[in-house]
Amino acid sequence: GFAEGAGSLQWLHGGRAYERDDGVWKDGRQVGRGTQDWGTGRYDGELANGEPEGHGVLSLQTARYDGQFHNGKPNGSGTATRLDGLFKGTWKDGCLVGDPRRIAFGVPSATCQ
Repeated sequence: GFAEGAGSLQWLHGGRAYERDDGVWKDGRQVGRGTQDWGTGRYDGELANGEPEGHGVLSLQTARYDGQFHNGKPNGSGTATRLDGLFKGTWKDGCLVGDPRRIAFGVPSATCQ
């Protein structure tokens, strides 16, 4: 069957661990408050259907986003802190809205208009 309830899941590929998820599962998908840690980054916050949904913090090697997520991407109010500065405002599908620069978080900057 599918994973149900609170617990931890260690993902393996070729016998090597590449991700660890902690939280609650429903029908085999992570839901509610939890963490996903894959070595080069970490998400801590709300999840739905195994993806960031609601408020959370996504930390990558040289950047951090603290804010709202929808469909696994920054969507709504949030702040990104990167080596090139602090970017605060409204995000849509990982792109900062209303900024003349292409500011992206978690998506290629080419996807931002």
